[in-house]
Amino acid sequence: VEFTIPRTSTNTNQGGWIGMGPDGNLYIAIGDGGDPAAAQDPGSRLGKVLRLAPNPNPTGPAPQYWLPAPGNPFISGGGDPYVFALGLRNPATGAFDGNRLFLGDSGASVEELNLLPLDQPGRNLGWPFMDGTRVHQGTAPAGLVAPAAEYAHGTGRYEGRRIRIGGVYRDARIPGFQNYLVLGDSVASNLWLVPVAD
Repeated sequence: VEFTIPRTSTNTNQGGWIGMGPDGNLYIAIGDGGDPAAAQDPGSRLGKVLRLAPNPNPTGPAPQYWLPAPGNPFISGGGDPYVFALGLRNPATGAFDGNRLFLGDSGASVEELNLLPLDQPGRNLGWPFMDGTRVHQGTAPAGLVAPAAEYAHGTGRYEGRRIRIGGVYRDARIPGFQNYLVLGDSVASNLWLVPVAD
């Protein structure tokens, strides 16, 4: 076992996405496990994006292959040293584009497209105080980061239930798609192009 994330007793909001970043670090997004308070608890790995750095010299009888990445906001204390960003409900899709991560998060009433620059650790994406740009519960603290885009749950043209991120199209073969993020919804079967410049 290399790394563990304790679960809650519920079977909801398990989330789950993993990817190697262009910085050589491993990024893991995990849902709040049905415990919204965990998303704001810096000591919990639930409702977070975790960032792990490969250990360049794993030695000993039980070598540790992954370490907290340098620059993580709680690496010196105050929370779990692997936490990179917090305030997520149910993230299950993502894509890197240069030095940033586009991360989808399924909310209670909206689907979020979040933007996480890799050189800005510690972003708080707001759950459960905010669901997208809507107040969900309690009084939101200062410093929350709103999603780059969102859409409501429903069956309309610009609605859906499960966000899916394809990635940013950089190829020249379809000029009209260049520099657009390909975004879809796996329940509504909608497909959209979002201008990266916006």
